[in-house]
Amino acid sequence: MFRIVLSILLYKKLGRLEGWKIGRMEGWKNGRMEGWKIGRREWVEERKVGRLEEWKGGRMDNWMIGKNRSTHETEKQHECHTSMQLQIKGTRLKKIIYKSCLICVCIVSCILTGDAFGKDLVGKFVVAIREPLQNEDGFRAITRTLERGRDTSNWWEYYQYNVCTMNPDGTDFQRLTDDDVSYNPRWAPDREQIAYISGIERSKSLYVMSADGTEKKQLIKREYDIHDFWWSPASNALLVVVEIDRPRDRLENWEVTVEGKVKRWRSERWAKGWLHWDESGEKVKEPNRRLLEVLPKGISWPEWSPDKRWIAFKTDGLLALAEPDVVSMGRTWFLQLDEPPCGNIEEWSPDGKQVLFYTSGEICTVSVEKGEIQNYRNLSLYAGHEATWSPDGNYIAFIGSDSNRRRTSEIFTIHVESGEMEQITSTIYDFINLHWR
Repeated sequence: MFRIVLSILLYKKLGRLEGWKIGRMEGWKNGRMEGWKIGRREWVEERKVGRLEEWKGGRMDNWMIGKNRSTHETEKQHECHTSMQLQIKGTRLKKIIYKSCLICVCIVSCILTGDAFGKDLVGKFVVAIREPLQNEDGFRAITRTLERGRDTSNWWEYYQYNVCTMNPDGTDFQRLTDDDVSYNPRWAPDREQIAYISGIERSKSLYVMSADGTEKKQLIKREYDIHDFWWSPASNALLVVVEIDRPRDRLENWEVTVEGKVKRWRSERWAKGWLHWDESGEKVKEPNRRLLEVLPKGISWPEWSPDKRWIAFKTDGLLALAEPDVVSMGRTWFLQLDEPPCGNIEEWSPDGKQVLFYTSGEICTVSVEKGEIQNYRNLSLYAGHEATWSPDGNYIAFIGSDSNRRRTSEIFTIHVESGEMEQITSTIYDFINLHWR
């Protein structure tokens, strides 16, 4: 019994102890575990919060630093970009200023050299214009409505002719005469005076006037006809071919000074262009009498070169050359077999190296080298007449039909080197007798 009671007591005691131990252990374990867990969780949370704050702070700082750096770099890039733009704009501005300066220099240069439109046109035109009279007959003539049986043979009954000047580009047109019967003007070599014919058929006079149309002076009065005339190179006299109203030997050569003194050659043998001024312009020369015996028969109105050494003439429909002094001494002349076909000869170039002539009515030139004909050129490919060289020999001016198909005769220019052709005038009247100096 005692053992039983003791066992029970011991069991209870042990049970209580074990229970206490177990409970305490469990409680301690549970409490410690819970505390440790809670503490660890709190520590973890605190650490997380701390790291987050640190991370945030660091990231924020880094971000701010990066942003500041980025902003700084952006500002630098903007400054660089702005600088580059300014440099580009500056470069472009410099180029624009440079080009503008070049254009200004070119314009000034062109103006100073007379080449404002890409052309070096020099000198001045003198020309006659033909206009219908301001009456019924003039109107009928210009509209081609004359009554049957009437024509314009007596041109002065229907038209008026006057001498004018203008620049080669068509500007500065000046009418110099107003008598309505003046035509065939020619510049003096010094371009200080103009000689021209005035009058109607069988009553023609020769006049000179200043370049501006003043100081008109009559040198030859009312002769039957005046066929041609040439200024002396000294610009102080003219050699004139005059037709006298008589049965025989109607043609004479007259040397007339600008003061009105006259010297006459009555031999018709040399009257058709053979007499000529010497190179100095001091006197008139006769060719050697053998010249006409050697050259082909019927040669007349030769064109003398500026140095008076060569003549160009037409024979058998060809343009031919001869050196009068050599031909006269050698008593022989023959064709070179390279002569071009020729309708009419106009004049030598100012430098004496080219001849201006017509073939099939078109403007042509050839070069002359030591008496040989070279470089055949049809410059106009267009019908024209009254062709004349520019003073520098770079251009040729001529009169041709209006390119717009109006029934007028207008002035054209051709650049000798390029062949470029341009119509200078466009009017309601006709130009005739063009001369350029």
